[in-house]
Amino acid sequence: MAQTIRFAAETAAIQILDIYVPVVANTAISFEEVPLTRPEMAGRIRSTLERYPWLACKEAECVLDSAPPAAQGPVPDAPKSLREVSPACVALMASTV
Repeated sequence: MAQTIRFAAETAAIQILDIYVPVVANTAISFEEVPLTRPEMAGRIRSTLERYPWLACKEAECVLDSAPPAAQGPVPDAPKSLREVSPACVALMASTV
């Protein structure tokens, strides 16, 4: 199946949390101590999309990775953690710019 880059939607909050929760719970690379809930993640996506793109790498309808805009500067309610985007998504993002 082909991978595509799209804007994340609030409806993808559960799939994004599937990726995000283990990062917060099992690593030291997140500044957050407690994973967000589904409503909190949906709100974070919504408020971020008002000003910045939040990209999601998808295959079929499954989110494989996401790239919040934290590296673009301070964004109210933006994710505090940064993590490495999968190499396949990086290549795909670069080919669509």
